[in-house]
Amino acid sequence: MSFFPFFLIVGVMFWQSGIWERNVIREQLADEQDPGITPEEYEAVKRDRSFRTRRIQNTNRRTSAAIVRVQNELAFSKWRVQQQGQDVETDLLVMSWRDELMRLRETKAVIATL
Repeated sequence: MSFFPFFLIVGVMFWQSGIWERNVIREQLADEQDPGITPEEYEAVKRDRSFRTRRIQNTNRRTSAAIVRVQNELAFSKWRVQQQGQDVETDLLVMSWRDELMRLRETKAVIATL
């Protein structure tokens, strides 16, 4: 019983960090365009809630999970670059995440034709 306040504090911190992460993803992906994120996918980002895994429609499970993960990495990379006062459009890591999204989209298109 003496650990209850500790677990409560950790739980609240965990919940708040999830809210912060979803806000960063929502804000940073707002200005991304296809192939980074489609309008339908961005609507799913805006509806995202705790303990729900976002999926890419009409995509196999592995490719969908990879696209969502890379979109999230892109968002956090953009946030870090902005926090450092640098230009997002010239950052190599941001550009590499965008390239990875294009590669995954091409993989999705190839799988769809099989």
